[in-house]
Amino acid sequence: MFLVVFLGACTYWDCRYRKIPILLLTAGIALGTGIWMTREGFGWEVLLNVIPGILLSLTAWLLPGQIGMGDGWMIAAAGAAYGWKEGILLLEGGLLFMFPAAFFFVMIKRKKDRTLPFAPFMLGGYLCQMLFF
Repeated sequence: MFLVVFLGACTYWDCRYRKIPILLLTAGIALGTGIWMTREGFGWEVLLNVIPGILLSLTAWLLPGQIGMGDGWMIAAAGAAYGWKEGILLLEGGLLFMFPAAFFFVMIKRKKDRTLPFAPFMLGGYLCQMLFF
């Protein structure tokens, strides 16, 4: 339930402003870490869980304008709460949902705004994961 609420809030900000507040992202990572630690305890896994998000954030830093830094932080929050595998699944689900939309916009040659917010696609991917897996 945490991830649905968190991704819903991120979706609102990402769609409306194309930015996600750092306070929301850090709160998501902190709450996610707390959820993990209440279930699994403290160990090296806590740090391992955020690595997919850190790698995506590093990619966003290396390719400015292509990937948003907040996308990596959202993956880190998911990983912090439910494990690194869940973070990777969330990324994959978001990419699978985003592909048809991106393909559609390329085919109609949309000129105005060439960027798409990633948070709604991650939310859609996560909801499908909840329903089918």
